[in-house]
Order: sequence, then C-alpha cells, then structure tokens
Amino acid sequence: VSWREIARYVWPRRGIFGAYLMGAPFIVLVLYALQAWVPSLLIRVHGLEIVQAGRYYGAIALLAGSAGVLSGPVLSRWLMRRKYGEGAPLLTSILSTSLLIPVLIGAGLASSLPVALTLITAASYLVTFPLALFATGLQNASPNEMRGLMAGCYVMSTNLIGLALGPASVALASDYIFEDTQAVGASLALVGAVFLPLALLLMWLGLAALKRER
Repeated sequence: VSWREIARYVWPRRGIFGAYLMGAPFIVLVLYALQAWVPSLLIRVHGLEIVQAGRYYGAIALLAGSAGVLSGPVLSRWLMRRKYGEGAPLLTSILSTSLLIPVLIGAGLASSLPVALTLITAASYLVTFPLALFATGLQNASPNEMRGLMAGCYVMSTNLIGLALGPASVALASDYIFEDTQAVGASLALVGAVFLPLALLLMWLGLAALKRER
C-alpha cells in the first residue's frame, strides 16, 4: 500500500487514529511517570527506606498493574455485547481515565502513607486498565493491509511520547515549576492533571468519530 493510499484512508478518520496514536501515548506517559517516580515519592515524602519502597511498589505494580491489564478487556467485551461494538475499547479507556485523574492527583498530594499507598494501588490498576485495548482497537480500525504499519506507528508514538516524556516531565516540574526535589508528589499530580485530560479529549473525539462513521 502506498503512502498516498494510507493518507487517503487515515486522514478522513483522523479522529479515530488520533485517539490511538496520540491519546493512548499520553496515558502511557503517565504510566512511565508512575513507574519512575513512585519509589522516590515514597522515600522523599513519606520517609521510607529504599528497600521498603521497593517492596511496597514492587508488590503494587505486580498485583494491581497485572489486574488492570487483565480487567480492561473483560469490561470492553461486556460493553461490546451491550451494542457498543467497535467503540467499546475507547469507551472503556474513557471510563478508566476519568477515574484515574482524581486518583492520581490524590496519590501525589496525600500526606498519609496508608492513603498514599491505597491511591497508588488504585492508580496502578487504572493506568494499565486500557493498555491491552489500544492495540486491539487500533487493529480493528485498520484494514488488513495497513495493520502492520499502524502497529509500528503506535509503538513509535508510545515510545516518543510516553517513554521519552513520562519520567522527564516529573523531573522538569520538580526542578523548574516547584523548584523543590521534595515536590515529586505535586509534580506527579501536575503531570496527571495536564496529560490525562488531553488523552481523555482525544479518546472522546475518537469515539465520536467512530460513531459518525458507523
């Protein structure tokens, strides 16, 4: 398939592909920010030793993160059977991201260790909730002859936006906005408050575009 044919197919459906190639990477950005900075949050703000922080967050990431990845498709299939069809992956992602925003902000700003750990667990569950759905939703939106290319574009965008900007954004906020290395929690909350609504907007536009096409 030529690039001209790809552009001719993708551009009229830019809302749908924008949700997966731009909206999804913003959620991945928050995932990488959490993974990179939660241990520092537990050490700097809540006074844990590095070994304690590793044990707490390792258990949270293993259990809550795995549960989130496995739960997302279950809800998506249920919504699909409720006549949401191809929009089910995006609708599931919208619901989980809407819950993630206040949970992540609360996790960053919590002053009590038990509250912080509870909210970090919830955030780790919700941020992984839509991950399996992005790849399947993108494949469903792409014709057979373009699926490999779209998968490559997805990997590229999640790495360029998510992996490159996720950990760095928290560090930049701590250094240049709050100017305090102890403000890692506030920086994490700020990153979530900025990028998750952008992801939510792009996914909502994608869902609306998908409904119009149907």
